[in-house]
Amino acid sequence: MCKSSKGTKTANPALEEKRKIKPATDSGGGGGNGGGGNGSGGGSPNQEAGSPPAIIYEPDFAPQLTFIAYGPSDGFIKVAKKYHTQAGLNPVDVTSFEDMVMKLSQDTGLINRMRIVSHVYVSTDVLDDPANMKLPFLQGASRNSLKRYFTGFAGTPMEALRAMMTFEYTSFSDLTIYICQNTGGEVMISAKNAGNSTIFNKIPTDPLGEPTSAQMNDFLRICMSKWLISKQPAQPHYAAFNQAYDLLLADVMPKLVGTLTAAELNTIRDAIMAIAAASFKEASPGKPAIFAADLIKAIAVIQAGTFQAKLKDVRKRFDKNSKIDIRGCQIGRDQEFLKAIQLFFGMDAVNRPAVSGPEWYQHFNALAPAPQQDDGNIKSLYNSGISGEYTSAEMQAFFNKWADAVGIKNNHLTFWQTTFGKGALEFTALDWRSGLPTTTVPVPRLQSMGTANYGDLLKKIGSTFFLAASTALTAGDLSGITPLLPQCSTWSTQLNAEVPDAATETDLKATLANYKVIYEKLDKRFGGGTPPTEAQRIIPSTVPTPLTVTDVRNFQTKLKQFIDTNTNSRLLKVKKLMDAALAKVQDGPAKMRYYLGLGLAFLVYNAAATNVNVNRLIFVKDSGADAAGRQTDAVKFWIRAQWKGIIPADIGKNVVYPDGLETPWVVEKHQPGAGLTLPPYLISPTPEFQAKIITINP
Repeated sequence: MCKSSKGTKTANPALEEKRKIKPATDSGGGGGNGGGGNGSGGGSPNQEAGSPPAIIYEPDFAPQLTFIAYGPSDGFIKVAKKYHTQAGLNPVDVTSFEDMVMKLSQDTGLINRMRIVSHVYVSTDVLDDPANMKLPFLQGASRNSLKRYFTGFAGTPMEALRAMMTFEYTSFSDLTIYICQNTGGEVMISAKNAGNSTIFNKIPTDPLGEPTSAQMNDFLRICMSKWLISKQPAQPHYAAFNQAYDLLLADVMPKLVGTLTAAELNTIRDAIMAIAAASFKEASPGKPAIFAADLIKAIAVIQAGTFQAKLKDVRKRFDKNSKIDIRGCQIGRDQEFLKAIQLFFGMDAVNRPAVSGPEWYQHFNALAPAPQQDDGNIKSLYNSGISGEYTSAEMQAFFNKWADAVGIKNNHLTFWQTTFGKGALEFTALDWRSGLPTTTVPVPRLQSMGTANYGDLLKKIGSTFFLAASTALTAGDLSGITPLLPQCSTWSTQLNAEVPDAATETDLKATLANYKVIYEKLDKRFGGGTPPTEAQRIIPSTVPTPLTVTDVRNFQTKLKQFIDTNTNSRLLKVKKLMDAALAKVQDGPAKMRYYLGLGLAFLVYNAAATNVNVNRLIFVKDSGADAAGRQTDAVKFWIRAQWKGIIPADIGKNVVYPDGLETPWVVEKHQPGAGLTLPPYLISPTPEFQAKIITINP
């Protein structure tokens, strides 16, 4: 879970207003996985717009790149990494934003969508800990990333330096870079009192005695801060600030030449440093030793120039169709933070990414499973719902929404009713498999029925439709059928062909000869044991004389009946299995049974619930070897349902239940432990969850 101090408010009152901000509309599609380019002109191709829609509800778009703040012992980071790894997103650990920029600079391809996962830390306890992303900005630094760091490094080296120097003085919103808090006017008074009126009188001032130039005011305050450092006992941060002030003076003094000469500016600086004593107000950053160490690192990075040069290259990978999704607690409440990240990665006011983040606390906790063990459980679920949580009507409404989304509609049941209503020989011919009904997403268990060998197919049917174990064919049953499979399609066509009224005697004899072959192959008494007597035969061994159309039609009817009903038929057990399956696709729970039998899952949820565990994933959990693994298929499907857009090829590839239940949540209140205990809870991919994601568009 994401870090927080007591409560959820920040010290900045403006952030409370941001709680009321509604989500912005999505910026549309973005660039693809390949190609370079600088993001100028018309922008990148909109690959997301051409990608398949969401399976259901409003899931997140799958990112092209995913970065996760490094934290091997951090619970939130570990489960977040697990979730994104299971989704096939190949998340990359980063130890700082500088590290992220360096990694991004190793390629030139335009980025369609990027995701950054990190704690976002909101504190009201200590002054040195304002809202931040719990990921250092610079490599090896201690302080986390503040929004001013992003805006600073998006600008000039001196703007970057000022951002890294800035600290909170009296509140989170009272920021300063000055160790000495005297105003420019107060600095001038101190200098004049020291006998330097002439040179300071040349500085233009307003009626209150303050410099009219902001740069002049900055110059005076920097000089006075250096004076304070020189007069006071050494502090851990003094040397770092002194070095930074020297860099700022070297930048600001040439800009003031014109108002005063360079020599005059040097005189003013030296006069301030020569003040023997003055009244002053000192400001110090919290945790000064850590602050100083980070500032020294920042100065080295800024002077080297490598970071900002790489950032310039990285910005070329983002254009107006690019998106960056931040997933960390409450960052969406602070739109200025999202805008700072947008500015950091953007090339200009047009070519910059949309940036999103949640208003509420972000989690990736496992969803409560509701595994169904057998057909009886499914019937109860369909007819009664879940006691105290969902009525049967509510359960069926959730299920029907998911089934329709996957494409499991009444045409599926109609197909199976027709298939299982066939004769056993026509079924065994397997021609019906070419018409397997389609779905909106791949359903491996359904697809495999189109290619499975005959024995495996019957097992798949038995498991999918929850048939009793007694319906299964034995190895001996299958050994008598398997050698006949190549002829079954031909035999089925011959047996089901109409015997025309105008058939000639020659035609009738040929037809009866076909029936004789079929019969002798499908009667178990031939080829083993005692063959039937002539009187017991369904099809006579010799052609009757005379042979009429009626005779042949009667033989046809008797042979069909024999195949489906006679205890000596090799296909009798097949027909019994088909009859059992037919019953399973005709009753009330038929579609739910079939859907779950295929290893699919569906979500039931209550956005207003006070118990997080009423948000459940419904699926079948197998225990038998023949049907084992439906729970794994179910969580793989659940992972897929979490995303839309450009779906990773390896999504859910190596997941094995009980892994795969990890799910994005947002919760309004900080959770005191590892679990989710304080309502309300919103779960992806529901629209209620997505409503708490704020997007800042270019």
